[in-house]
Amino acid sequence: MGRKSGNCLPFRHGTSSEKQVPTGAPQTEKAEKIIAVMGQSGSGKADLIRQLARNSWQRPDRAHPHRVTAIEVDVRNVRVTLLNTPDVGKNSPEAVIACYLREWLQQSGAHLTGILYFQDLDDRRVIRLNLDCFRDLCEVDEVYPTVLLVATGKRSIMHKELQDGEWKNAVGKGAKTYVYMNTKESAEEAIRHVVACS
Repeated sequence: MGRKSGNCLPFRHGTSSEKQVPTGAPQTEKAEKIIAVMGQSGSGKADLIRQLARNSWQRPDRAHPHRVTAIEVDVRNVRVTLLNTPDVGKNSPEAVIACYLREWLQQSGAHLTGILYFQDLDDRRVIRLNLDCFRDLCEVDEVYPTVLLVATGKRSIMHKELQDGEWKNAVGKGAKTYVYMNTKESAEEAIRHVVACS
């Protein structure tokens, strides 16, 4: 089934898409799985990438907050490209991040295997999920079964409250939930959950 390109919101701060999406996309044909990593600032997504990439990855330059950064890792003999996205927030809602990812994927001739969406439950800024804008980016027609909602923070044990609250709609459509424990083993397990749903 052919995929539509989608309508992107205007880019913020007067910057062009060429500056927000890095040139020279990696050779994704060698990567078996491509997973977007999303979340608010401080939600734990950088920690997961660091656990998997070890010393081969550094945080993106704050002077270029709109870039999608690709990190290739090996997770239990599966080649995975992690797409680190800008922090979800007022200037970068999900629809804008979907545009950044769309340009990267089009440049690479690829589709997403799935999405890791982080939420720090110690942060009261609970995300009101808007995942429909990622539908045309995925390998499959339904985006929700490819999404793993990742709970972090000391209150992550309370993530079941979100399943009946802000996450209820997404979980009802097939998204899964997971508590990330800030370890390499937990990071690998999160990846395995997404891969298993692809």
